[in-house]
Amino acid sequence: MYRSKFAKEARKEYVSGMKPSASMGPAKVQVNKPDEFLRRGDRERKAPAATKYEPDRTVRKAPVPKAQPPAAAPSNKNFIKQNALENINSLAKKPNNAEPAYRFKPDYGKKPSYLVSQQQRRLAAAEAKRKEEEEEEAEDEQGGGGGGGERAPGMVVLPEAERIKVLEGLKANWAKLNNDYQKLSLTVDTVPKIARKVNMEQQLRQIESHIAKFSHKNILVNFNPAYRSTSDRLVTSLTF
Repeated sequence: MYRSKFAKEARKEYVSGMKPSASMGPAKVQVNKPDEFLRRGDRERKAPAATKYEPDRTVRKAPVPKAQPPAAAPSNKNFIKQNALENINSLAKKPNNAEPAYRFKPDYGKKPSYLVSQQQRRLAAAEAKRKEEEEEEAEDEQGGGGGGGERAPGMVVLPEAERIKVLEGLKANWAKLNNDYQKLSLTVDTVPKIARKVNMEQQLRQIESHIAKFSHKNILVNFNPAYRSTSDRLVTSLTF
């Protein structure tokens, strides 16, 4: 027969938690003798005597108030009017450690001198750039491009209507491509997404460079004879 080696410890642990008379009470209860049964009036006689209640007299109430002096006669003074007059005629109090009033400075609300000088320099630079562009355009009109020199062989001036048409087409392509670029996912975490984003950015930069070129007037183009029989396409070699 199998017997655990922890039998003694388990038996001690089981017996140690037991308490005598924990559930059913003691096995034997002390009872009175047969001639000492409860008679009439024994309960009242065995009850402890009640103590008489005596309130605490140490805390006293407040004394009765004495007669108050007669109230003063009502005054006919207009306190609202008097207070208004005093506030009007009084001087404002100066606060302690008052901050300086910057609005009383002579240059308050005026543009600083350094901003005026910077604005003048920018205007002068813009005016000089505009004059330089006008001189370049005048030289191109007189000399046919190339900085006033002779026109290269095979170069012709692109008509203005054709230039505007090409420029509008480039702007439309840029708007469509930019719209598609704005719809890309914010999280670029895969190789196809990265490649597509980089490709679209390169196309946008290329179209922007073409728009900058066709924004100038007097564009010289070279019509390649290989394309002359099929269409009037322009070669990408442009000069200003």
